[in-house]
Amino acid sequence: MKILFDINHPAQLNFFKIIIESLKKKGFEIHIATLNRGKIPDIIKRELPDFPLFIFGRKGKNAFDTLVFNALDRLIQLFRLVKKNKYDLLAGTAIVQLAIIGKILKIPTIGLNDDPEFSSVMKILKGFLDVLFIPKSTNITGKNIVQFNGLKEWSYLSPKYFEPNSEILKDYNLKEKEYYFIRYVDNNTMNYGFSDNDLIEKIVQDILKDKKVVLSLEDKSKISKFQNCIILNEPVKDIHSLIYFSIMVISNGDSIPREGALLGVESLYCGHRDMAVNRFLEEKELLFINNNLFEIEKIIKEIESDVKINSQNIQIEKRNNLLKEFDDLNIEFLKMIEKKIKEKNEN
Repeated sequence: MKILFDINHPAQLNFFKIIIESLKKKGFEIHIATLNRGKIPDIIKRELPDFPLFIFGRKGKNAFDTLVFNALDRLIQLFRLVKKNKYDLLAGTAIVQLAIIGKILKIPTIGLNDDPEFSSVMKILKGFLDVLFIPKSTNITGKNIVQFNGLKEWSYLSPKYFEPNSEILKDYNLKEKEYYFIRYVDNNTMNYGFSDNDLIEKIVQDILKDKKVVLSLEDKSKISKFQNCIILNEPVKDIHSLIYFSIMVISNGDSIPREGALLGVESLYCGHRDMAVNRFLEEKELLFINNNLFEIEKIIKEIESDVKINSQNIQIEKRNNLLKEFDDLNIEFLKMIEKKIKEKNEN
């Protein structure tokens, strides 16, 4: 049985890695498609070296460029790949292209979307996918919707699957809880096009100017603005342990703050997107959402004063509570894959 996964973001790779390895053990033949964006192809090659990788499309310079090269052109290339290899199932997260291809070629297609705020994408996924996994916090229902309790990031950050390792700190000459972890995403994308272009720069240069900062910088052309930071070179070995042992996580992108929150670290999302999954974490007092520089400074000072209270014992307690509450999405997704392939073979 052959399955094609479309993976275009590190968080998607982290989510599917356990599922793909499990399917391999069961005898499935797995292929992976990705987008030529940043270090994503390199990360996939490092994390999943045993699987054929097809790189189609690239990140656009603007919305129109993205539409042409990451939508239409990529759709054609993926269609040819799927038709040639005769896959038994297609899978991914917000897999608009594969959803359309699966419908045309009558191949079962399973997706996950934790970002329904992009209504145009959501309409295609609901209309074309056979199964669409959605967090309960989005309050979205439908005939092909399967709700799950929690977030997709929990599937690889749960204590069941992830254990932090402090050895990684030696690579950067760091100690536990002495540094801030900052992720600065490129604003020139459809997801982050409305972000404050220099908010992260102000936070690092003004509020954290005398602090130790580990910076994951997507646009390396800005590296000269962060001379006093430890700049990570992607792909980063054991990035989630680096996050786990930090004082605080701050980012204008939405994935890393959610990961920090699920690791029990004080985390701040300073982007401009209003997302149900982020509000869900905010309501559970696991995530700060704020893009006002003055307010952010107050939050950071408050956390600094409580850093001893925010010990690993509290982190462990937070994570154990989530373990009792959240679903194991790896198990649910695997069950659905096997169910849909069985149904296909029976027809």
